[in-house]
Amino acid sequence: MDPNGPEETQRLTDWLIDRLVTPDGAVLSWENASHSGYRYPEAAGLLLTLLAGDERPHARAASVRIVSWLSSLIRERGAVGRGDRLYAFDTAMVLRGLLSFVEAGGELPDETAPHRCFRFLVETINAGQATDAPTGEAARWSNTLSCHLMKLSFALRQHELHEPMGNERDLALRLFDKTLQSFCEGRFRTAPGDRSTYLHAHCYAVEGLLCMRAWKLADESSVLEACAEWLEHIQRVHGGIPAWHDGRRGAGPSHADATAQAIRIWSCLDRDRWAKPIALATRWIRQNTSPNGGVWYSPDCRDQNTWASIFAAQAVRFASGAADPLEIV
Repeated sequence: MDPNGPEETQRLTDWLIDRLVTPDGAVLSWENASHSGYRYPEAAGLLLTLLAGDERPHARAASVRIVSWLSSLIRERGAVGRGDRLYAFDTAMVLRGLLSFVEAGGELPDETAPHRCFRFLVETINAGQATDAPTGEAARWSNTLSCHLMKLSFALRQHELHEPMGNERDLALRLFDKTLQSFCEGRFRTAPGDRSTYLHAHCYAVEGLLCMRAWKLADESSVLEACAEWLEHIQRVHGGIPAWHDGRRGAGPSHADATAQAIRIWSCLDRDRWAKPIALATRWIRQNTSPNGGVWYSPDCRDQNTWASIFAAQAVRFASGAADPLEIV
């Protein structure tokens, strides 16, 4: 990250470091005086990637603490999770964060960690699963082979640059083929056969396709353009992106994570063409930012949300400067 970038990016980044990173390097899911956040490995991986190019001493010190904490969490199988469940998505975000830290000149306390994380991704993708075992709980987008897994392509590409194993591209193309099965009329349904779209997962899928195109693995420009147009079509008049959509109408409050993701998608594709929705969404993010510094998850939720703030920090930079699809956090 350019330390001379937009002031908003710096302010959000500093808030994340100062308020969400604990002394032992854990990253909290949100800040809310009446609703405490939990220690969240996926958010830690995302924050590591955001901080990778930030050379300021306090940012580097925070990154070192985060790496130490994550290294202590990675289980024998090379994965992270929540409770007893190990997640491919969370592990991929951690893998990318660790590799971003290494690329920025950092040293890992366990040099085998990236390789072990990658092997877990190989196992789960080959098994057609999103976690270490078929779900025994109520199926939801995060524990099923949902469209959101297309974002694993970022970690697979980064691992290929770090330690090529020869099958990163095959794994990414397998996710690509699976994801396209749920594409219909500009949107990714949350899973094949599901009529609804969860916008956060939809945007993850689009981000993954942006990576695939930049990686020169698949050029689905028509799909990307249709997705960007659909996001503009369903954007609410105040600028926010709804939580859910069934193809006819949006449902639920506007969510900050999906709104910031939409800004990044439009900025990467054609910032001039989508200048109006970018401006509306950026204004909504500003209006949905706490005086304390973090971005609220939604207008009716007072959680100053970690991943939404991470996405927003990058979104405001992409909206006003260079937007590289391969840098998407």
